[in-house]
Amino acid sequence: MKVPDGYKRCKCRDADGRELGRNCPKLRRGDGSWNPNHGTWAGKADVPAADGTREALRAGGFAAREEMREWFTAAIALLSVPEEGPGGNEARLSILALIRRARKEGSALPRLEDVRLRHATGAEFGSITTGEYLGGWLARHEKLGDWTAATLHSYQGVCRRRLIPLLGKVPIDKLSASHIWDMFDAVDEENARILAAQASGDPAVRKAVAGMRACGITTKRRNLAVLRSALAEAATSAPGRPRMLAVNVADGIKFGRDGGKKKTARSKAKLWTAAREAIWRKGFDGRAEGLAGRPRFREWAIASARPSNVMIWRPEHLGKFLDSVVAHRLYALFCIVAYCGLRRGEACGLRWEDVDWDAGAVMIGPTIVQVGWEAVEQDHAKAEASEDWVSLEKIVMDALRAWRRVQAQERLRWGGAWTDTGYVFTHENGQPYHPAQLTKIFYWECFSAGLPPIRLHDLRHGAATLALAAGRSMKEVSAMMRHGSEKITSDIYAAVLPELVQATSAAVVSMVPRKAEGPAAFS
Repeated sequence: MKVPDGYKRCKCRDADGRELGRNCPKLRRGDGSWNPNHGTWAGKADVPAADGTREALRAGGFAAREEMREWFTAAIALLSVPEEGPGGNEARLSILALIRRARKEGSALPRLEDVRLRHATGAEFGSITTGEYLGGWLARHEKLGDWTAATLHSYQGVCRRRLIPLLGKVPIDKLSASHIWDMFDAVDEENARILAAQASGDPAVRKAVAGMRACGITTKRRNLAVLRSALAEAATSAPGRPRMLAVNVADGIKFGRDGGKKKTARSKAKLWTAAREAIWRKGFDGRAEGLAGRPRFREWAIASARPSNVMIWRPEHLGKFLDSVVAHRLYALFCIVAYCGLRRGEACGLRWEDVDWDAGAVMIGPTIVQVGWEAVEQDHAKAEASEDWVSLEKIVMDALRAWRRVQAQERLRWGGAWTDTGYVFTHENGQPYHPAQLTKIFYWECFSAGLPPIRLHDLRHGAATLALAAGRSMKEVSAMMRHGSEKITSDIYAAVLPELVQATSAAVVSMVPRKAEGPAAFS
């Protein structure tokens, strides 16, 4: 392949309106040389095709011959990457399609090192946009059914809200780390806009961002993880799925110290100590002054007012809560979560057939999880380690027996309208609870009991913490919580255990009457 000398053409038209192209008389001067003030430069190079024929690479619109020759030199270098002869012609035509597309879109040619790497690794040369790839990636996994409904919903949300709007138009073969950093810079700019509007003294400005939240570091990492997973598949091949990328450009991107950004710690579990509770109550009383009912509840539920996202009640808190709900239809559910550490979805999905009355245990298997707003029944637990027998305390077994009698009475009252779903915890008509309904009920009952706020999932954390404080080993508690490893248990609860032990010890000391305290007794 040779770099063409080129020729000039223009957009002038004849009397019939036809474009003259390279036949315009104004293109040359009287001496036959090219007129530098009329037309643009174009060129043509022949490219060997797979069947022995030749394809033409044409390009025009260059202001100078040197510019045209430089472009063709770069294009021919790309076309020369595959081996000479028939063996390289198929790959050569794929590269030719890339070159033509770049010229049509007015974009730069692919980088020579990228084309060499893609050819060496067997990656495809045909290009689609990042948005088109992500859409196909999601659709493929939805069809395969190899993701849980919650995972699919989460990945779809990340792609819809963040990745496709900010990266979707970039051809996937040209996607680079700089594009990804630009995306997160745009996120930071949007964060600044939201925070400034929320702090504005103008009610109209604040209203414009009502319900909007700034994107935190955890969400950024989740967005990056989804993109990295998608590009990892594009950088590998499988039956029926050819390789599209030579490398995963998201692999080298990190947040934290490696990314030059401040590293933020994961939320640690904290105990509602008396001091923390006093500080929280002072703030709550100030915010909720003069409020009652739902407005007061909304102030109580503000998550940012809590010392941590993960808060654990002291034993007296838990006792007060269970006493306040002893007549509630979900008392047995609250007991099984608080004493045995079931997850919300596991409690929702518990069936009577999974209860072993003789052994005093339940088998964790199918769950009901929330995907968006929809409640989805899954035929498996969160993880393989989660599918196991869970021993129940006597108080829990007694609560289950009492609840079963209530449910049987409701079944008689409803007659043929009652739905036999087999679930343990149901509405009066036999239908299972939506997971979000349990959370809503739990929050309201906590508020009504005058307790500091925790999440329903924090009842599960409390079960583990109380077991550790009672003297059970980390290994035993890890088995009770059905964690994948003992390290997970230790990472979650090691920080809160000393506080609970100290609080428990203080309670024991306070129960012993003393006439003298401390060293004063020896004076």
